[in-house]
Amino acid sequence: MKIFSSLVTIMILASRLTFAGGLEVKFLGAIKEGIKLPSGVVANSEGKIFVADKKDNKILAYGLDGKFIKSAGEKGNKSGQISSPVDLAIYKDRLYVLEQGNSRISCFDFDLNFIESLGSKGNGGGQF
Repeated sequence: MKIFSSLVTIMILASRLTFAGGLEVKFLGAIKEGIKLPSGVVANSEGKIFVADKKDNKILAYGLDGKFIKSAGEKGNKSGQISSPVDLAIYKDRLYVLEQGNSRISCFDFDLNFIESLGSKGNGGGQF
């Protein structure tokens, strides 16, 4: 029996996610779209839910109805590429992706268009 280390993993693999306040979303395309190892999830005020897939190195967007909208990213260290995303955050009109593999934070708009990356590996200023 496999034990998952994340409540997000369990909820999404069960194709269901419940937010505070009782909002429940059933992910109609979660398995079909290939969420392999969900590692972070956030929702914005526009009604989009974003899921980080650590194993597949991408971000997936869903509507509140659970339908798949779009994905972004592929493994790599160039602009717009992602390596081992471990968490997501939203601030104002940007989606921030914390990348363990690249030791950086990548920024996307809510349509998953790449904007910029912040930081790099190391111990100096602006490094993680």
